[in-house]
Amino acid sequence: MSTSRKTIDVKTVKTMANHFLAAKNTNDDERQAIASFIESILMESGNYKGFSYLETDEVAGAGTRRRYS
Repeated sequence: MSTSRKTIDVKTVKTMANHFLAAKNTNDDERQAIASFIESILMESGNYKGFSYLETDEVAGAGTRRRYS
């Protein structure tokens, strides 16, 4: 029995990561893990274009947040 290969678009994964990175209920350790994970995917796939810090009016709660381009 063979299984078909499933893939997901890198843009979709990046959008998901950006959502979790901006969420107020994500703690700093989770945020660092997500950032490392998405950076690895973006670099390995040749899609890394850097990140920017979110402005204070774009986040709820404390902490520095990033968004990947």
